[in-house]
Amino acid sequence: VNMRITGNSIYMDVQKELVIFRIVQESFNNIIKHAQASLVELHLHYNKDHIDITIADNGVGFTTAPDNVTDAAGAGLKNITARAAMFDGKVVFNTAPGKGTKVEVRIPYSGDDGKTEQAQRIKASGKAREETVGSEEVEKTDDVSASG
Repeated sequence: VNMRITGNSIYMDVQKELVIFRIVQESFNNIIKHAQASLVELHLHYNKDHIDITIADNGVGFTTAPDNVTDAAGAGLKNITARAAMFDGKVVFNTAPGKGTKVEVRIPYSGDDGKTEQAQRIKASGKAREETVGSEEVEKTDDVSASG
């Protein structure tokens, strides 16, 4: 796994950070289960008003209708799309058989238009289980690589 963090780190709402963590986690789960990849790259780029997250692998890829990924895809891809949408985020899946997969996520720092409250109501109603994640401080660098 190669990991790169660029831009000036922005601390976001805890719920938004958890959603970003879950998107990355789901992407890695999909890679482990399906991709048969030998290389995975994770890039977090902090922009002025949004964060870009790119997860790419050199695995087997898959076939999907690009304009209809939420209907044609499995539960993992639907979860990624739904989680990003909670905060007005956008997701693009670039993939083809034999060409690997790239998941590009853009989430604005603000402008969730009350969707945080909507997410809290869904959690409270029992439709989603409450999850917590420990925090870990990461030193900001221009290029961080990890093997694993």
